[in-house]
Amino acid sequence: YCPRHGIDDPSNTVNYGLPRVICQLHLKLENGEEKVVCSDESWPATDQGPIRENNDYDGEAYDARMELGPWSLPGYDSSSWYSAEAGEAPQRVLRANQSVPQRVTQELAPITMTHPDDDCFVIDMGQNMVGVVEFRLRGRPGQTVQLRHAENLHEDGSIDVANMRSAKVTDRYTFKDFRTVVW
Repeated sequence: YCPRHGIDDPSNTVNYGLPRVICQLHLKLENGEEKVVCSDESWPATDQGPIRENNDYDGEAYDARMELGPWSLPGYDSSSWYSAEAGEAPQRVLRANQSVPQRVTQELAPITMTHPDDDCFVIDMGQNMVGVVEFRLRGRPGQTVQLRHAENLHEDGSIDVANMRSAKVTDRYTFKDFRTVVW
């Protein structure tokens, strides 16, 4: 995940490059043992996963054809992955994030759904909100569904993205097979 940040305008962006992580995990095992795991060059890494693009302003591109299987489980074969690269150390003091964790506080259902043309549905949630869309769809292998987000609607019911400036505000999901997916 690499955020795109501007000072006052999201079109004035700074790109921080490839995703990075620095962590020190303190684990308490079931047998009472404590273990510390730190990020370093021994960690495997790949750029071949399903999340092809992701940031706050532009949205996410997810290609299910590139899913990696059970990569987070012990015994996964990551031999084709490369070793993580050590980057420059941060120039500032690292501090724990003091913000409140993001949590689901409410689930909303659409108040209306219109179909202005053959390839488009407009789903109105009835309010300006911050959240994540969950959908259940079936598609053809390689077919991509695009979700554009907007805060306002035009009088004709189409989405108004003028206030989004250069932000793409678009999520894309590419199907790998004919199964119904929840994303």
